[in-house]
Amino acid sequence: MTAQRISLLHCFPSTLLRASIASLLVGGIFLLTPSAALAAALQLSPPGGTLDVNETMVVKINLSLASGESVSGVDAELTFDKNKLQVTTIEEGTLFPTYPVSIYSNTEGTIAVSGIAQTGSFVDAGGTLATVTFTGKAGGTATVVFDFSSGSTTDSNVAQSGTDSDLLESVINGSYTVTGSSSGSDSGSGGVGGGSDTDAGTGLPTTGNQETTLVLFLGGLLILGVGSVWRFLRA
Repeated sequence: MTAQRISLLHCFPSTLLRASIASLLVGGIFLLTPSAALAAALQLSPPGGTLDVNETMVVKINLSLASGESVSGVDAELTFDKNKLQVTTIEEGTLFPTYPVSIYSNTEGTIAVSGIAQTGSFVDAGGTLATVTFTGKAGGTATVVFDFSSGSTTDSNVAQSGTDSDLLESVINGSYTVTGSSSGSDSGSGGVGGGSDTDAGTGLPTTGNQETTLVLFLGGLLILGVGSVWRFLRA
């Protein structure tokens, strides 16, 4: 191959022509080389927004595939600000026929969703992996972030069909603004406590008076009965 290429170049005395032929030869080599793996991405949609405390927001976990890609499965692992957001529900998408994992923890602030294709089949188009409904918990800026490191297979990943190589190259995280403050617990506790105290203050004396009246009534009957027996015996 090298000898042939050198002979071909020497057929052209012009340096410019030699350079042109060399470029064509090198370009041909690259055209015959298999192209690198195309990119896949996981995205949150919308990637931002505003919600009030106790208000809900729907966020989709989307898979984006370049033309020509096909995948056998996706793992999406995320963390969210558990102090400002909480997950209400996770609804699996229709991108894959099977979802072996679809869980979340409001205590830890984590989400995990996995979808896989049927044996021998694959997914060759992007779509919605899952839909997450968040509820605002406390005011401030709350982030929702994919657990992703390029080259790692123990976090979020996209498995290429046939090879199971990780195709995930990029992610789009989310940042959401929660407005208002979480005061429901404080006001609720105060209201319940005050109501109980008020009811107890008005109810207990009434119950006490009824018991006292009953005791006095029974005592009177007892004294009356003893007196009657005493008079009968004396007679």
